[in-house]
Amino acid sequence: GAPPPLSCGSLADVIATFAHHVSALHGHVGQVAGEVEDPCFAPFAWREGELCGTPRQSLARASIMAATGSTNPRIIDDYSFLFKRGETKGLWRNMTAELLSFGERVDARNEARERAGRR
Repeated sequence: GAPPPLSCGSLADVIATFAHHVSALHGHVGQVAGEVEDPCFAPFAWREGELCGTPRQSLARASIMAATGSTNPRIIDDYSFLFKRGETKGLWRNMTAELLSFGERVDARNEARERAGRR
């Protein structure tokens, strides 16, 4: 469909969506270490009649994983030094506190599930 009309609310939705994509979603779909370990599991390319990927493709996958699989700064780290005014520093600290609280609620709900600890 058509994008919503420009407004502060629609801008906030776009920023929230981008934040989700570069943090939570990327972390979720980017956990591929186990998959790239085996050159025969879902290779990028393979030769006709062969089951495993080519050495070049296996090296490419391993290189991508090594280059992008390192630990990055988390959204809940203290970035208050980026803000000049006390008001904006406070807004950042409030947001990170809310995110930490939300994470604790998610963890508690997951622990209460029937198969807790068996993921």
